[in-house]
Amino acid sequence: MFKMFLAALLVACMIPAMATAIPPPHVIRERNLEADLIVVGEILGVKEDDKPPNFVVSIEHVIKGPDDISKENQLTVLFRPFPTNKGEIGARIQGMTPIKVQVGSLVVLYLERSRSHPGIYNPLLEGLSVITIINPLLPKKE
Repeated sequence: MFKMFLAALLVACMIPAMATAIPPPHVIRERNLEADLIVVGEILGVKEDDKPPNFVVSIEHVIKGPDDISKENQLTVLFRPFPTNKGEIGARIQGMTPIKVQVGSLVVLYLERSRSHPGIYNPLLEGLSVITIINPLLPKKE
């Protein structure tokens, strides 16, 4: 009887761990392709301390989007900053990866218009919708 109870308890503890997994690649691809705006751009600035945190992108190429968005436009994109303090948990959406961007990076963005902030965009699937193509060259440490 005790062994059955222990087995049931172990199985119950594992169910939430399975629910927080990242979706399979084909689901990510299909969902990203539903984005209102798909662009390739360069990160001009990252403002983690702003309310709400955001980064600015200069568009290099528009793959999909409305006619008013074109090359060399700048977009503001909201994000949840990655926890900076060691051991900090931070608020996260289950199954989503945080966005990690650097100034000077070339990225592909899958975006939708923000409902709460007019003129600003949200990544469709957080870090799964901000794909870094090229990181900036960093100066060599001497």
